Amino acid sequence: MIFQFKNDSSFLWARLGGGLRCLLEFLVPLSLTDPFLLIKTKYTFKEKFSATKLVLRDNFLQVFGFFVFLPSCLVLAMSSPLFQHLTFIDGIKLSFSSEKLEVLDNRSDFSSFKHYSSESFKMSSFSSINSSKLKLIPSFEITREMSKKRIRPYLIVHDSERQVFGEIKLKRRFSIRKLIEIMAKHDPLFSIFYPELYKVLKRPTDHYSIKKYKDKFGDKKLLNPLARNELQDLIQSSYELSYKNLFSHLFSKGPFLSGHVRVRNYLSKLVDSDVESVVDLVKLGNYTFLRFKQSFKSLERGVSETYIPIETLNSAVIQMSWGSTRKDAFARNDFKEKFLNSTKWFFDYKGVFTQPSEFSDFNAFTIMDFFTLNNQSDNFVLSLQKYSFGHFFDLGKLALKNNDENLKNSVIASCNRILLLMSYKKHSASLKESNAKFIRMISDLKSAIINNNREFFEN
Repeated sequence: MIFQFKNDSSFLWARLGGGLRCLLEFLVPLSLTDPFLLIKTKYTFKEKFSATKLVLRDNFLQVFGFFVFLPSCLVLAMSSPLFQHLTFIDGIKLSFSSEKLEVLDNRSDFSSFKHYSSESFKMSSFSSINSSKLKLIPSFEITREMSKKRIRPYLIVHDSERQVFGEIKLKRRFSIRKLIEIMAKHDPLFSIFYPELYKVLKRPTDHYSIKKYKDKFGDKKLLNPLARNELQDLIQSSYELSYKNLFSHLFSKGPFLSGHVRVRNYLSKLVDSDVESVVDLVKLGNYTFLRFKQSFKSLERGVSETYIPIETLNSAVIQMSWGSTRKDAFARNDFKEKFLNSTKWFFDYKGVFTQPSEFSDFNAFTIMDFFTLNNQSDNFVLSLQKYSFGHFFDLGKLALKNNDENLKNSVIASCNRILLLMSYKKHSASLKESNAKFIRMISDLKSAIINNNREFFEN
């Protein structure tokens, strides 16, 4: 029809022979040379076998079909993956940024700097946050899934000057290998446009799986630089793909769009879909992250930023949530500058950070990482309980001093979860008395904060 050919056989055989010729199309697909053979009045294989001769019409529709209809069909066929929910998806131009670091010079007081590390978040930071107005409050999200308790530690960051707070949560871990497999499955030319990622898929799965950490590894990433660049390019081109840049994408990435669209959908589903996201790439410490920024109408939810590291197959979804006021925005930027932007991440390893050997090395992340664990030495448990009470005591005292309701509520909530965790934990007989004492002390601390008992903090 497109080339304006017709069958010159009788009415009945034109239909029977035409049906046979269509059947042959499944066995011997239409050759690109067939139309040109017909133009020269030669028979094709399928014409001879089906005893049907096709002749070329000589009219305007032939020119229209070849130069307009056929190209239109090809463009619509190739761009069909962009058509979702009765509309064409828009591309997102991904900008790349690097957050500002805390300024250090000869006047900086390095005695106020301290190493903060977390096995839960796979990170380490050298920061002076402890001497700033930002306070770190460890807490725990305790849920029940499939009749099993699920405990997820998270961090509350409180600005004691502005009296606002944000929450940092590790929502889940996932493998980016799945994303690469999706792309390879839906793009026959994947090995040509992404040769390093193709090699990644050819290697055994455990080649890039999380490794037991050794000091010689440092902060080295398992993916080589070429593979990391291709992975970033794949994600960036998937988000920037739209009907407007269709032809430039076809020339640079090939004619198969479905893989890129599926990659984009896969990543977007990892983020809360209540509102539209602003997506970009950002450098935090030694890793590049895909960042989703969302603004909610609710003042309680405010602004949410979700970070997904894209330089490793062992990725994660890290969510940072703050309120929507100017004070929240300033506090959020201060936390990034003083803590987050100097962070080193270790997503490819486990056992990077062990129990601190000195009491002076304890911090909020120590509570997050080790409070839920069993089978620890009695000495460490006693030290952890001592530090935990002192940490929440100082926060409670500050909350009452400043009449800070947000800080009070955060400390009370964390104390409640600490008490709940104590009821879940398996306790050794030798720590029975000390555990009872710790529970009593946390309970008294919580009551003092609730009742605004300032005398409690003066003893």
